[in-house]
Amino acid sequence: MGRSRLRWAAALLLVSLACNAPLTLFPSTDQPAAAATETPVDRPAATDTPSSDDGSGTRGTAFEKGPDTPIGPAIPALEITFVSEDSAVEETIATDESGSYELALDPGRYRISATHPDYDDYATAPGYWLTVGEGYRDFDLYLMRQRSADVLLITTSLLHKTADFEPAIKHYSLVLRDTEGLVATYVELDSDACLGTYGVQVYDATSWEEIRQALEAIIDATAASYVTILGGELVLPRPQVEACCLDEAVLAVPSDAWYVDFDGDQIVDEGLSVGRLPDLVYQSETVVAALQTATTLHEAGGCTLDAEVRFTLNDYTTPPYGVCDDCTKQAEFFELVSTSDYIIFAGHGGPSGFYNNSHEPIFPIAQMHSVYL
Repeated sequence: MGRSRLRWAAALLLVSLACNAPLTLFPSTDQPAAAATETPVDRPAATDTPSSDDGSGTRGTAFEKGPDTPIGPAIPALEITFVSEDSAVEETIATDESGSYELALDPGRYRISATHPDYDDYATAPGYWLTVGEGYRDFDLYLMRQRSADVLLITTSLLHKTADFEPAIKHYSLVLRDTEGLVATYVELDSDACLGTYGVQVYDATSWEEIRQALEAIIDATAASYVTILGGELVLPRPQVEACCLDEAVLAVPSDAWYVDFDGDQIVDEGLSVGRLPDLVYQSETVVAALQTATTLHEAGGCTLDAEVRFTLNDYTTPPYGVCDDCTKQAEFFELVSTSDYIIFAGHGGPSGFYNNSHEPIFPIAQMHSVYL
């Protein structure tokens, strides 16, 4: 675990202890996206072989890059600027309605930048050049949509807010901006303000499914990465998902993580983290205390928002459904363990490993060194 993750985990423990309340967090592995910067590692910027069209230049399409999919919708009206290596030539072109562009350029090497009011600025990595020779080079651009909020502080009208609640929210948001460079937005999900701002409103605050639908729309609108729930389970219920089947019995797993599993695959969606500052019944005194403590930790440089764990309920049960059907699923098992930070296993386990119904070892703990973590 990296140093920043240790600081983050320690800070959360301090918040929980200082407020005398449990703090449930199931964050993901991805951090909030920085300004879009293309690097040669991300994607080959140009094809090795230019097209055979007469003249020379470049053409391509601009796409939105999302947290879950590398290619989203095309981006029209993106202004792309090409500057030659000696800075003697500077050409700017805008993508058309289909997000495409084509620009004639003399042979040479060019730096590329792009701007759009709804997307992070784009620039090729330092030391990277687009080389134009005879013919046209294909060069596509991928940009992240700008975030109107990085952190969502969500609750409902069921929370009994004290006089200190709103000042605590404002102070926390200001400190988070100054120390982390993150924009925090407070949202009361069942309020008219939520409907006016995001076009969605929760009408049944006891339905976690309805809350998740509204939250998905708000995250789509803001591109937020972090969600912090303010209040106890009577204010925002903790979701329960029927997940693991054991001996034909369904196991209902309660977790706030399901609030950011929008595709329902029982894995927290990539790039998203969720946590909760809980309190008793409908009260908010402990929520305020937790916000004040977190603010103090941020100001002292001892707390950062750092994505850490991607929660999943993908599991491997005992044969004939498990990993040792003549070991044919061994590679699949290792891939799952290597790409998920937190897994719930269903089956027989002990200090030395996992076993099938005949108590034959399936996965000895000694083999953990073979898993990339």
